[in-house]
Formats: sequence, C-alpha cells, structure tokens
Amino acid sequence: MKGRDGFALVVLVLFIAGCSGSSRYVLDYNVLSYVKEQHTVGDVESSKIDEEAHLYILPYSELLFGNENPDLILRRGVEYQYPVPSVPEGGNLELLLEAGIKLKNLSTEHQIDEVEIGLYIAEAESQDIFSEGEKALEIDFAGAEPNEEVSLEVQKKIVEGSPGWDILVTGDIRCGIEIVFRPVSGGTLHLKYAIEKLRIAISLIPFAYIP
Repeated sequence: MKGRDGFALVVLVLFIAGCSGSSRYVLDYNVLSYVKEQHTVGDVESSKIDEEAHLYILPYSELLFGNENPDLILRRGVEYQYPVPSVPEGGNLELLLEAGIKLKNLSTEHQIDEVEIGLYIAEAESQDIFSEGEKALEIDFAGAEPNEEVSLEVQKKIVEGSPGWDILVTGDIRCGIEIVFRPVSGGTLHLKYAIEKLRIAISLIPFAYIP
C-alpha cells in the first residue's frame, strides 16, 4: 500500500470511528452565491398603488399591477443546481429552506400596508414557476410605518411527502420571489428591498448502519 493511500485509509477509519449511527450531517447551499449582487437589492417607487401590486424578483425585478403578467425571464426565475447525496437505508433525509429579506419604507408620509412574500420553486424545465411550481415559503406581515425598516426571516423543514419535496430532491430547481402589496395609504409606494438569505440545507445520517 502506498503511503498516500495508507494515510487516506487511516483518515477514513478515524472518521468512521468518530461517527455514531445517529450522527446527522448537513450540506449547506447558498442560492444567492449564484445571483448577481445587484439583482438582490433594489428600490421600488410608484405613485399608482391604488390597486394590488406585485413585485417579482430574480433574476431581476419588476413591479406590476392588477392582472399584469411578468415576462418569460421573470416567470422562469433563476436556475440553481446542487448535489443531493445518495441516502443509505435509515439515512432519514431532511431538507430545510430558509429565506431572509429586508424592507425599508422610504416614504416620509405614507405607510406600507399588508404585505405578502412568497418564495416559489419549480423543476428546471418549468416555463412559469409561479403557476407550475410550489410556494415553498411564505411571509405575511402587517406593513411598515414611514421610514421604518423591517427584517424578515422564515425557515421550513421539508420531509418526504411535503409540498416541494419532489422538486428539491432533484438537485436542479428554478426559484423566484413574489411580493404582493395591498393598496397603499395615499396611493404611493417607495421602498428599498434586500434579499439577505436564500439557503437550502440537506441533512442525513450517512452511517445509519453503525451502532
């Protein structure tokens, strides 16, 4: 046995020896690392928010009103690929989705009323993640006062059989964000947004057969 091979074998034996059958390991994937920074932040300003407005984000952003539909690029979102390990018997695969976004009301006079934020995921071939995919995460909040800044985070454990499971275990997804604004007091909207976190974590017990 060559010295390098022998060293690798010793490391592997020591690694396995330090594991128990219940040790859970996590693979952490940062979706935002594949998105240009300028596409995760932006300002939105409009004086016509007297009807429901929809802000679509990723790979860029656009504010639309009423029944207006986003263009094909926004409907497809961004594609993200990541390795999903083979799961041994008893490996108990679990998935975790986590998102964080910061919103600041830049208006000095008007508050932002009820807001709904949704993270959508779909298979890589999807032409419209918002109609064909799953709303994997959702945040509802009451709004923001003039000049108020709010930081919002949400996470969700997804197990086999849960909505979104079959999409996420493919390791090749499309995702995008939709923010829905109810009619704003005074009809004026001016805010700044920053997507601060978009994370997929995969955990499993790789040595479930070890007592």
